Amino acid sequence: MPPNPRLIANYQCNTGEGPLWHPDEQALYWMDIPPGRLFRYDPATDEHETVREGRTLGAATLQADGSLLLMGGPGCTASTWRDGVETPSFDGIPGETRFNDAIADPEGRIFSGSMAGEGWQDDPAKLGKLYRLDPDGSAHVVDEGFGCVNGMGFTADLNTFFFIDTFSMNVYAYGYDRATGAIVDRRVHIDTRGVPGKPDGMAIDADGCFWVARWGGSCVVRFDPDGQEMSRLPLPTPNVTSVAFAGPDLSTMYITTAGCNDPETFGREAGALFAVEIDGVRGVPEYRSRFRLDR
Repeated sequence: MPPNPRLIANYQCNTGEGPLWHPDEQALYWMDIPPGRLFRYDPATDEHETVREGRTLGAATLQADGSLLLMGGPGCTASTWRDGVETPSFDGIPGETRFNDAIADPEGRIFSGSMAGEGWQDDPAKLGKLYRLDPDGSAHVVDEGFGCVNGMGFTADLNTFFFIDTFSMNVYAYGYDRATGAIVDRRVHIDTRGVPGKPDGMAIDADGCFWVARWGGSCVVRFDPDGQEMSRLPLPTPNVTSVAFAGPDLSTMYITTAGCNDPETFGREAGALFAVEIDGVRGVPEYRSRFRLDR
């Protein structure tokens, strides 16, 4: 039997998302997307708090200087945040909605996606894009035509980049060039349509396995490096949104959820943050972004 995830904090998030381990602080950050709430949890003291509320959030990366890059909207904007002080760092992309999910690469670039715009079912031009943000502050479309760009990761050898499009229910793989940041040859690595719910965020562990949160599926699913399902970790609420490994040895998995807007349907723990340890499972350190640090 899989272990039962324990409840860490319940801020009744509409859309809890983006768990991010900060090794310098030994603290976990996560967010509630629509109200732009940012939370911080200290596992050593078991204390947590709301540290920010405002502009809509969609993703965050840890910068090389220890600050957080908060990415959201409207218009795919970004700002740096440290100790309660927030400074705009990216004015946005005309015509876009907001950023959703993000990951830094080894050179400090950021991959992030835009959400599909209203009416996208009738107008394919309104589908979301996958962007690469370079350290110099420039933004580049690297692929497009997605409903909702979500969880991302790399193979240990850095030859492959992965990301999830929730609407197609695929985990895509690309060839990745560390020197240039280019991604090429999109292909389906995991077709997740045989699993309950839809794929949302994910994390890749030290064995190269994928831990994919399932929106509407009440679980996190583990796939092996080749994309074969290995196991399911059940959660007490259906809308499971994202996963991150944290702690000094990256052995604790933190899981975010959504749905406090309808507790009768999704349960009283909808929108809560959970944690679990699984024997033999460890994460890998996240790369740090360097977005506009040299300006």
